[in-house]
Amino acid sequence: MLSDAEVNGNSTVLDLGSGAGDILMEAAALGARAIGLERDPVLVSESRRRIEVTGLARRADVVEGDFLTARIPRADVVTLYLTRAANAAVARRLELELPTAKVVAHGFPVPGWRPLEVDEYGGTRIYLYVPALSSGRIRR
Repeated sequence: MLSDAEVNGNSTVLDLGSGAGDILMEAAALGARAIGLERDPVLVSESRRRIEVTGLARRADVVEGDFLTARIPRADVVTLYLTRAANAAVARRLELELPTAKVVAHGFPVPGWRPLEVDEYGGTRIYLYVPALSSGRIRR
């Protein structure tokens, strides 16, 4: 996912529904600033512990909150390892709040958006979008 979005040391990655923090730690290890948004307080605690143990706390953090209602931090890359329904639910917010960010969805497309790229890794599809281009609201 992160290679499709060309994540590097200049990137800020936002992982919506960040779970145990795997994507955050991978992004931070690539030199990016990584922010997770997770609503489950147990997973938030676990993510923070894992980030601290791996020495990535200067580059990664997790915010407790629901990505459908919480403030969306600024980012130039957004990762979605969610369901099709969750991708659909967050799509309009991304169009409005992060229209030029690269959005990378794992496994499920964002309904109503046209991907700029579709790759396959280990039998799973990875969809790359830019909301302003993929939603059809702004023409290329």
